[in-house]
Amino acid sequence: MNAPLIYERRPQWGDKDAAQIVYTGRIDDYILEAIDHFMSEVLEMPWFELNIDEHIGTPFVSVKYDIFAPLTPRSELHCKVLVS
Repeated sequence: MNAPLIYERRPQWGDKDAAQIVYTGRIDDYILEAIDHFMSEVLEMPWFELNIDEHIGTPFVSVKYDIFAPLTPRSELHCKVLVS
């Protein structure tokens, strides 16, 4: 695997508000999807199965993102997953 892992996602129609911009709160959902993707790719087991079936928790202490421009359903979002 190449580090860091980049999770790419395109926001969907229902993720946006009347101004055609993605709800800021949805970005947290995208971050959780990126972490789940990381678990599937690196540990070869989705986050849910890792936690429920293997009883391995995966706490994290920080999530950070900066918004530089409006995010719309035409945008490609790239979430970088770093483990330190």
